[in-house]
Amino acid sequence: MSYLDDIKDAISDFDEDRGRELAEEAVDEGVDPLDILDVVSEELGKLGEKFDAGEIFLPTVMSAADVVKAVMDVVNPVIEESGGERDSEGSVMIATVEGDIHDIGKSMVASMLLSNGYDVIDLGRDVPNEDFLKQIEEKMPDAVGMSSMLTTTMGRQEEIVEALREKGLKDKIKVIVGGAPITQSYADEIGADGYAKDAIEATKTLNKILNN
Repeated sequence: MSYLDDIKDAISDFDEDRGRELAEEAVDEGVDPLDILDVVSEELGKLGEKFDAGEIFLPTVMSAADVVKAVMDVVNPVIEESGGERDSEGSVMIATVEGDIHDIGKSMVASMLLSNGYDVIDLGRDVPNEDFLKQIEEKMPDAVGMSSMLTTTMGRQEEIVEALREKGLKDKIKVIVGGAPITQSYADEIGADGYAKDAIEATKTLNKILNN
């Protein structure tokens, strides 16, 4: 079997260490890193179809995404060094809002977006509004993703949206929100461009709003 086939198997077996090892060996043997990324995208597409059909569930997809991230961590620096370019779906800045220390869901979204070709700027958790807005203005991402797992912090999402509007950035940067207490109606109410209940939906929602 080829390295590319072996990498496919590592993804389907959820073997993160094996995926990283195979990617390193493939690169050392001169396999085109863009071919590796094509294989990764193909496998993620298959998993997405199974997820939509109810054949697999989110934990399975996220396990595969972890393998993909390990492979990409090897491949992306090689592409950059060689002067090549990986097609990017867009840049996304994400964070858990101020006052909220929950990180797992947001990190799952970051991993899934990376696996699907997005450039992700992850600011972490409990990010003060002022710092969040400063980073947005400096980096000017295509989209901003905000997570809030608490009813006591969900208002921070509205504050960020309103601040972007006041700064004249709301029409330039798409906003997607999520978290346990967040709903589509709340997203509509605060003027967000999208809502996602999980990492899979976050990717689909961003694909939709950034391509409209």
